[in-house]
Amino acid sequence: VSSEVKKTIETLFSTNRVVAAVCHGPAALVNAIDATTKKPLVSGKKVFTVEEKKLNKPKRRINN
Repeated sequence: VSSEVKKTIETLFSTNRVVAAVCHGPAALVNAIDATTKKPLVSGKKVFTVEEKKLNKPKRRINN
């Protein structure tokens, strides 16, 4: 993921805008950091891909 995409995601999140992704898009969220907590935006969130949803696999919690 480009540094520009990462910066845009972090800026949107820090200004309380909705940040969402579809299909393989969640991969762009993994490296984005919450400026307040200094942790990844997805830390403690349930993140899954379309394929996991189709296969009825449990959602994985990201803990960092």
